[in-house]
Amino acid sequence: MASVFVAIVAAQPRHFSVVEVSIADMQRALKQRRVTSHELVQQYLTRIALYEDRLILVVEPGHPFAGEGRIRMKDLAEEQLVQFDLPAAIDTLDTIARRGLADQSVLVVLAGYLQEGGALARSAEMLEAVVTAHPDYADAYNSLGVAYSRMRERGRARAAFQKVLELDPTSATAYENLGVDALSAGDFGAAVEMLTRALELDPALAAGHNALATALLRQGHRAEALEHWRMAVQLNPRFYDALYNLGTVLYADGQRAEARPLLERFVAEAPPARYARDIAYIRGVLTR
Repeated sequence: MASVFVAIVAAQPRHFSVVEVSIADMQRALKQRRVTSHELVQQYLTRIALYEDRLILVVEPGHPFAGEGRIRMKDLAEEQLVQFDLPAAIDTLDTIARRGLADQSVLVVLAGYLQEGGALARSAEMLEAVVTAHPDYADAYNSLGVAYSRMRERGRARAAFQKVLELDPTSATAYENLGVDALSAGDFGAAVEMLTRALELDPALAAGHNALATALLRQGHRAEALEHWRMAVQLNPRFYDALYNLGTVLYADGQRAEARPLLERFVAEAPPARYARDIAYIRGVLTR
């Protein structure tokens, strides 16, 4: 089980404890409001300021945060993202970046989160600095290409993805991103070509299957599109975009028995802050 290194505030407000907790412990603590994401970040930074290496303190039996596993800031941000708390995830990584505690891998993760939050220009600026300092860092070029694509700077996006392929000719993700970029530009033929290549390199790319299905549907290949959406959901049963796409197409085709559980899962899995309108629409469909 993945875990993160957390420093937690003890019961007395003037003291603190650094303890190890598992992600399950952290989830329960956040859910029960015994600690906030901001408090976790601030306490971890306190730990960094006081200790150069990891520190494990023995706490009294029954301590509410006693548990197992190391904790890292990147893992904390990932857990916050899983909980659909994107602002907290960005704040977690942004804080350590501003304090000079982040390496290039953390900066790439932060840039990706910024893209999800809509801060595309800032993400691109950060990634441009990373690739300047680390010209062989394929992941940074890949993320930079995504930022450019979302900014509709498709020439620069394709150049970034091509740079990834120069560094790693077998990068399925680079081909996938080239396909998604072509799809957003309405070039369905190029999208099918790039996404098919991506899935040849890595058949387990659920997002690749979802994008390829969309391109195929736009070309009129409905049956083949449904096959890829079913594969996307099989690979990732919580993939809410694929659940929505497959469920709505099946529902429109009259296959409501198969569509209903997919749409119910979409409502359960999709983050409400980003999909409020779609969730409301599907709930209305399900009541018919």
